[in-house]
Amino acid sequence: MTPQARTLLLKIALAFALGVVLTPIVAVIVAKITLHFGGQIPQWHRVATRTFMVLIVVIFAWGSGHPRSWPDKFRAMGLRGPNRLPRFLTGALWAVALFAAIIGSSYLLGGRTPQYDEPKRTLLKALGVFALSGCLVGMFEEILFRGYMKDTLGGMLSAFLYAIVHFFRPMHKTVRIDEFDPLLVIHRFGDLLEGWMVLQNVTFGMLTLFMFGIALNRLRERTGTLYLGIGLHAGIVFAMRLYQQWVSATPNGSRMIWGSNRVHDSLVGFVGMAVMILIAYKAPLGRLLRDKPETLDDRAA
Repeated sequence: MTPQARTLLLKIALAFALGVVLTPIVAVIVAKITLHFGGQIPQWHRVATRTFMVLIVVIFAWGSGHPRSWPDKFRAMGLRGPNRLPRFLTGALWAVALFAAIIGSSYLLGGRTPQYDEPKRTLLKALGVFALSGCLVGMFEEILFRGYMKDTLGGMLSAFLYAIVHFFRPMHKTVRIDEFDPLLVIHRFGDLLEGWMVLQNVTFGMLTLFMFGIALNRLRERTGTLYLGIGLHAGIVFAMRLYQQWVSATPNGSRMIWGSNRVHDSLVGFVGMAVMILIAYKAPLGRLLRDKPETLDDRAA
């Protein structure tokens, strides 16, 4: 194991340890604030995962030298290059088109039905909320996994970690915390392992996210930047939330074939990710997307 990999694992362990201590405090604070404003107390695992994400950012920033050096480090991880907006938008359009094809084919083959319930948000508000969510998730996860972790651990391991962390989550509705429990995370940690007990998750679920990570790694290599991948990631998150405005999140028939509300954890999701890998490795990239002219070796890779 390289020194960089050991440092990465130590930072993750530190973030987890601090998360165990701070989550019970944050959970009570968030509960009191939401109750004061008439909101609904969030489920404990949402507080825990977001606390952990904030701690990861703080710890990585704290151990990354003087803030003046950060721009160079971000550029080295892929936040650089010209044509950033065209790259981002191209990735987002690819993702939305691919996701629409998956949902459309599922609908035509009888795997999904129209959603007739009244939407919880107006279309304009939904577009804004889902686009913001996609951009935030895409930026954070691409910098962390396709930037830092790919450079530190390599493409295969970073893609594998990216896949497995998405299934540390309860499969059933969990308790909402409004009283202080210093051992909250320890008492409820078993909830986070429920996702690993589901066949759909440990087969198509993890496999398709691993394939997604491999495709995004390759696009970073071919373009020299993260922006195309950030757009793809943001577009997938956006489309995954938006389709439920019109199409049922609950499939007809086998979830292994049609997937859950996330769609990717299925046979049709596997086919979609296989197409994405084909695009990442073989699709010709226009001048605006390339970091440098493609070589014969790049086109053959």
